[in-house]
Amino acid sequence: MAEKQADVRIWRDRVAVSLPNGPGTDPEDMLRRYAQRVMVLPEVTQIRLASDRLGAGFGTLEIRFKTGLDSHGEFLQRLSRASTGQGDMLPETQLPLRTGKNPLAIYRHGSTLSSWKLIRHYNGRAKFFHPQLAGNSTLAVQIETSLRSSQPGVVHEVHANPSTGHLRIAYDVKRAGIDSLIRILESPLSDASVDFPVVIADPIRFTTVNTSLGLATLGVFAFPPATPLCAGLIIAGNLGTMRNAVAQLSRGKLGTPLWMTALLACSVASGQVLAFAVTDWCWHYWERRWRKDLSSQSRRMLESVLPIPREISFTTSEGIEVSRPVALINPGQTLSMESGEILPVDGQIKSGVALVNERAITGISGLVRKERGDPVYAGSHIYHGKLDISVQAQGSRTHAAHVAGTVIETTRKLQSAPGVHHKAVELSDRAVPPILAAAGLGLATGSLFVVGAILHQDWYSDAHTAVPLATLEDIGQALKQGLVVRDPDLLGYMEKIDFVVLQDQPALRACGLKLSSLETSQTEHASLLRNVAGAALYLGDARTAALLATCFAQQLTVKQPRLLDLDKDSVTVAADTQNITLRNLRHAGSKPPSLAVDIDGQNIATLHFDTEPRPLAASVVQELRTLGLYVFLVSEDSEARTAQLAQQLGVDGHSGELNHQQTLLFLSGLQRRGKKPLYIGHGPQTADILEVTHASVSLVEAAQLKDDASSGSLLGNELVPLIELFNLARNSGQRLKQTFRSGMLFNLLCVAGGFGGVLNGLTSGILGNLSVVKVRQQALRNLQQKFPNSL
Repeated sequence: MAEKQADVRIWRDRVAVSLPNGPGTDPEDMLRRYAQRVMVLPEVTQIRLASDRLGAGFGTLEIRFKTGLDSHGEFLQRLSRASTGQGDMLPETQLPLRTGKNPLAIYRHGSTLSSWKLIRHYNGRAKFFHPQLAGNSTLAVQIETSLRSSQPGVVHEVHANPSTGHLRIAYDVKRAGIDSLIRILESPLSDASVDFPVVIADPIRFTTVNTSLGLATLGVFAFPPATPLCAGLIIAGNLGTMRNAVAQLSRGKLGTPLWMTALLACSVASGQVLAFAVTDWCWHYWERRWRKDLSSQSRRMLESVLPIPREISFTTSEGIEVSRPVALINPGQTLSMESGEILPVDGQIKSGVALVNERAITGISGLVRKERGDPVYAGSHIYHGKLDISVQAQGSRTHAAHVAGTVIETTRKLQSAPGVHHKAVELSDRAVPPILAAAGLGLATGSLFVVGAILHQDWYSDAHTAVPLATLEDIGQALKQGLVVRDPDLLGYMEKIDFVVLQDQPALRACGLKLSSLETSQTEHASLLRNVAGAALYLGDARTAALLATCFAQQLTVKQPRLLDLDKDSVTVAADTQNITLRNLRHAGSKPPSLAVDIDGQNIATLHFDTEPRPLAASVVQELRTLGLYVFLVSEDSEARTAQLAQQLGVDGHSGELNHQQTLLFLSGLQRRGKKPLYIGHGPQTADILEVTHASVSLVEAAQLKDDASSGSLLGNELVPLIELFNLARNSGQRLKQTFRSGMLFNLLCVAGGFGGVLNGLTSGILGNLSVVKVRQQALRNLQQKFPNSL
């Protein structure tokens, strides 16, 4: 069959061409290929692949342009040559980032090419459209978050409407141009975006409280019969709260439902229905507010712990410094990275030596030496050195993206986590007895208006604002140590753990190093050891810990010197007035390598190392026992070998020859005896472990996170963050109380104002809201201090 010829139609301002679309042809590739050819012509304003023909044998390519009457024919000739590949072509980097979505179009906005259609732009206000935004509320939130975080103080207003696909922006024209905003808008659309996902706040319905507030306002100012109607609506909406109050009273408890019921009864009895309607509306508002705060602050926390650059600067072969979006970097390319830079991609080192901090991605503490052939990960900091890296993955395919996606999912669960809600209720319940006591005293000495002023304190919103944001802070602190919290209630569980079950795994058997001998002609060993240990901080391997442990045992203070040079086999530092070099001595059978110590070029000493007899995990077990926890080892290995490992670790008990099902039975038995066990497993855990434990933590790699069902995941092969997790859980309560109490003054003023006769329910409610403002500000301040913007 003869191939069908392309059909070309020409109008005054556009050309339409039907293109053969063979099997396997990607529409986006087709559009980008033609865009590189024809958009090199400045007259071309847009190129679009019509969506109505993408499924047929032909795609319709529409090219729009602007020309004068006298140059129209000449332009069409140039366009014809360009469309067939004759002439210059735009580089791929000048095209918008790939979206992987249809329909497809590319627009020219000045010197910038974008897949966003600019509908209107005037005096710092712009309106855009993108079909990918239509019907995608997640993308809408991500676009809004990207603009606000990337241009703080520049973008005054941004609203992405997923129902229409429109985006409206108001910005400071003196501080940013439309081109810079368009470049930011491109990133969230890309299928290789380095932007972290965002938490979508669960919706809070305002229909009932808006109706109540409207009726109450109408009843006070215009139509009095609306007041009893409003009171009936409010009572109907709070029947569940009143039932909970009765249930609590039957158990002799004074809790939040009883306070809310008393507030409602007082408001109706005293005619202060408007005051209650305003308070009820504010409860809903603050709940919506803290959910939105979780969305913005979770992203800020991730960008602080895993700061992945959106663009990378490099020097071309012609010596020109250029910047390129990370999303345009493809696997197989080579990047050169230097000291102080943050890796934007996952890759493998082709050449170079560097010290890297990658704890949040691999869980390895301290600086890690990286050499040729070693893997490196996006979000890692290059402390010192220079690397040439072969790119293996970027954007959503990196280890950092796996970690970030898991944390975002945890934050999403946080909005409805039962343990987090219970903690907030417990916190607000503590304020109920003194509130009711003060209200009872007010009723005996005053009137219902005094009682109403006292009851309108808002400890409820204080607690429900403080607890979720404080929990997010704890999740971020754990991530800094290489522990990914999967269940937002994990830290609450950790406070009640009394039994730790360790699964036999490589992390329990790994042994560190010790300094076995020091050969030197110098008599002052202490000073030499101190200086050598300082230089060893830059070794980036197990010998660092061995030398530090030696100094600690001899009560020697180690100071970090200035690093001068680093290569594959040596480290040189400046200590006081001397230059100290540590050199590897790779003798036959020497594992690990011995170290030669040179001071100002003269060999002074040789250090030899040996393997510690006890596993590194033994110190972790000891600290767990110091915390009052019973530590038990389970293994599928023989009873004899399990007993030997148990003795080395110093656990309280052990059992060998236990398979998975027998381990489940053992854990179930612990729970029946009233124990609250924490299970520490190796590799991704199955959901059945959660059913028989109070909580579980597994040791996994970032790429395994999606398969892990544990409450938390320890990245890498170190158990040390487990101790930090226990300490974090046990200290979080005190930090939370400090945040919660930051709004105390305004709530106490409600009591004083009520007894003084200067406040009623409405004005007291305003003071109560000021307490929530104060608590929220303190919680956000805590987060921002722990996780400052790093990019």
